[in-house]
Amino acid sequence: CRSKWLTILGSTENGSSSNSSAGSWTPATATAAAAGTEVETAVLASASVIAGTGLAWHERCRQAAARQAQHQHVGPAISSRLHGLVSMELRQLLGPNRANVVRDEHAVMDCLLIDIALPDTKLAIEVDGPSHFVKLLRRQEASSFDEDCNDRLCGASKFKRRLLGCLGWDVRSVAWRTWRRLSATSERRRHLHALLLQPG
Repeated sequence: CRSKWLTILGSTENGSSSNSSAGSWTPATATAAAAGTEVETAVLASASVIAGTGLAWHERCRQAAARQAQHQHVGPAISSRLHGLVSMELRQLLGPNRANVVRDEHAVMDCLLIDIALPDTKLAIEVDGPSHFVKLLRRQEASSFDEDCNDRLCGASKFKRRLLGCLGWDVRSVAWRTWRRLSATSERRRHLHALLLQPG
């Protein structure tokens, strides 16, 4: 019996010393290490996929913005008549010394197009035609019976403004109904002047 216990104790001591020298290795720790490696590999793979998806999304946005800019320009001219009128009046309002700071269809991060931009002050002017609005079906949601009260900016336009705001741009809007009511040049320039001076 004594020799049996000595054998057991000896094997235990040898096992403990070998375990301590090997960093307390056991089948359980080996399994945990393998599982940890698998988790790290999965996390790295997921991060790589997310990064790749983000780059692909940005590239698609950049290409879409480039196509939109190409469709909206015919040489230096702008196809949108309303956009052209607002841009022309703004340049004349600013005068010849400041007209060159105005940029039409200014691309931000290669994926967001600003209708009219003053990049040095990060001021964006969105020219909102009829396609930028949706009409309310429930008239009681409007505060009055004026036709403007039934129009609401569409979700895509709101989302674009939020993105530009997050990027530090101060976004102003020229709505087509408002511009249509300004028949005289002096009225249009007063409107643009007030638009530029309004607090951000």
